[in-house]
Amino acid sequence: MLLLTFTLLNIQLISFSILMGQFFHSITRSFIILTINWMIMNILSFQQFDGIYLFILCLNPYFSFIYLFRHLFLYERSMTSIDLFKKLYSWTPLLSNIFLIQFISIPFYWILIWYWENLFPG
Repeated sequence: MLLLTFTLLNIQLISFSILMGQFFHSITRSFIILTINWMIMNILSFQQFDGIYLFILCLNPYFSFIYLFRHLFLYERSMTSIDLFKKLYSWTPLLSNIFLIQFISIPFYWILIWYWENLFPG
């Protein structure tokens, strides 16, 4: 489970990094924007979201990393085995939904990379 999680998060982060490299040509500007993004995602990761808000936020690899490991830690603390299709508590999301959103985000990033590269080559 942990190997799948880290592999998926790494592929998502690499895709996100390549997309951000397409958007910014200045390292300083990208560093400032992504640092602000990281701080906002850290603040948002400790709140509860439903439906579309969770989907949009889990497209960001920083948020999905913190959010996913926060809920995996809840499984660890409760000493129960991880079940992707069953909620641990009534307020926790299904882990399969988080993994599905991460799977969806990777082709989404590559489509955006391809589109941006065709729009502004180089």
